[in-house]
Amino acid sequence: MIATNPYQLFTPTHLAWLYRRHDRKLDVTAADLDSIQLHDVNATADPLFTRYRRLQVAGRLYRRRGRKPLTMAGRLRLWAARFAIDDAREKIHADRRSGRRVRAYGEDSPIHEAADMVALEFRLGCGRSLLNRLSREGIR
Repeated sequence: MIATNPYQLFTPTHLAWLYRRHDRKLDVTAADLDSIQLHDVNATADPLFTRYRRLQVAGRLYRRRGRKPLTMAGRLRLWAARFAIDDAREKIHADRRSGRRVRAYGEDSPIHEAADMVALEFRLGCGRSLLNRLSREGIR
């Protein structure tokens, strides 16, 4: 399928978009196939479209949108962040115990302060979202 303009390559209602996704080995969902079929009824005669429909019927097509499962590299990054948070938390506790640093009213707990520092260092969002992510992944 040759696209006649760039709009067709980047709009998920055109068959050229499906070919572009296939060439780049990107995921295609059943909803994508439905939107192509609604826009162009003649798409059902296309061999690549029918191949993806067969994969959908067999249940081997990627189903959901949203976040993909965490990769091994991402999981290792989260484990490294977890240990960095623990080290920073211990350092904050030691500073408070020794009297070098006094907790001010309204200041975050040591775990949240440590998570904020580590999240900045590892570029993983903010501290609270990092702690939530660690909990969701079962790392904490």
